[in-house]
Amino acid sequence: MQTKQIKIDIAIHRNGKTKNTILNGFAFVESGFLSGKILPSEEITEEEQILTTAFSFTGCPIVARVDNPELNPWLLTNGSYQNERTLNSSDFNIKAKLKSVGDGDIIYMTLGIDIEGEIANLHSIRKPFQESIYQVSKGNLAGNFQIVFNTKNGKELKADAISKYHLEIENDVQPVWRNIVILNSGGKEDFTQIEQIDLFGDKEIADKDLQSKSKVAQVKS
Repeated sequence: MQTKQIKIDIAIHRNGKTKNTILNGFAFVESGFLSGKILPSEEITEEEQILTTAFSFTGCPIVARVDNPELNPWLLTNGSYQNERTLNSSDFNIKAKLKSVGDGDIIYMTLGIDIEGEIANLHSIRKPFQESIYQVSKGNLAGNFQIVFNTKNGKELKADAISKYHLEIENDVQPVWRNIVILNSGGKEDFTQIEQIDLFGDKEIADKDLQSKSKVAQVKS
């Protein structure tokens, strides 16, 4: 099974200040499993750590469990591509840029996140979610998903994401759907992120899989 080390240099721009941290992890590419830790930082809040999960491993689509590998165009890039993503809710508006470079068994990523608004109430990711991805032109893909955060007062906060993916490929790409499960553990000084990604070429099958994952998540919560 192919394993990739993943290193993400993260810069969070907020209120005229820049905070930096690093996410070190690994991925089992074919099984769609990723795990990593954000290095402890006095600057980065727990809420900001939670927020990065909507951009970090989620921006690494080369890692996905899929029945037919030809459905995953990121496999043709060896992990080198770019992603621009907006994430908007009633509390915040966020823009992010990610650049990924594959070098053998290592994927180096730089992630810049610009935050406007309030994120102080975020606690965790509430449930699995699905990203729809389709081709705009050769090498340019568009994606969208809705992620739901748990807040510290027990309520949910929905945020809508729109992504632009830029891949150096010549192949046409059919629409695909990514089902994403994000789990966080630990606190500010020991923040671990675990993610499972499954990729489908059939919307109906993807929806059934997401329903199954959501039921399991509800039981565990």
